[in-house]
Amino acid sequence: MKEYQWFKFSPADWLTDVELRSCSSAARGTLVDLMCIAHRNNRSYGTFMDADTMNGRKKVAKSLSLSTRTFDNHIASLLKMGRICIADDGEMYIKRMRDDYAKAQKDAQNGSKGGNPALSGVKPDKSKNKSKSKNRIDPPIIPAGEEGEVSFKKWDQKQFQASIIKANHDGILNKDECINFRDYWIEPSPAGRMKFSLEKTWDTRLRIHNAIRMVYSKQRTAKRVMRGTS
Repeated sequence: MKEYQWFKFSPADWLTDVELRSCSSAARGTLVDLMCIAHRNNRSYGTFMDADTMNGRKKVAKSLSLSTRTFDNHIASLLKMGRICIADDGEMYIKRMRDDYAKAQKDAQNGSKGGNPALSGVKPDKSKNKSKSKNRIDPPIIPAGEEGEVSFKKWDQKQFQASIIKANHDGILNKDECINFRDYWIEPSPAGRMKFSLEKTWDTRLRIHNAIRMVYSKQRTAKRVMRGTS
């Protein structure tokens, strides 16, 4: 991977992002340092800590001249606000940087072929992805449904649990997290309807990923920190 000496930074986003501004100035300062580390990662752009979290966090904290406890507090705050993420294998990364890098690579590829295929009149070659698309099954976003159409709003508890099993086929949630996720969404409303059925649209897989980002990633980090200090 080619190493770049600089990366894009948006002062407007930095100063106006509500979730980011709710972090302490110290945590935001740590985030800038993590962005610099993530930018220099030639193996996996956007990653600032490898899967070996216990050794990795001590190394990164030391490089930032922070105590492990202060570093852990900053990490917890940034995770809570969704500024950093944890991969399934424990690797920590900055999603915004990964997304920006992927877009830059795609733009560069299009540029080498004469620009945006949609504007240049050149039809993109889809044959490369044909074999992958045949074997890939993405869980659809299930709409509220018209009359006579099967709708998630009519699911019973057993059908909802089956959708969790299907969406969690690769085990991104452990058993306790699956139970917690299920119990949260089947909680009945005053009218007796389960919470998930009150949503306008539903994608179980997407909801699981949101739960990981907003809830379970923090819990997993806390458990790792507790194991490391016990």
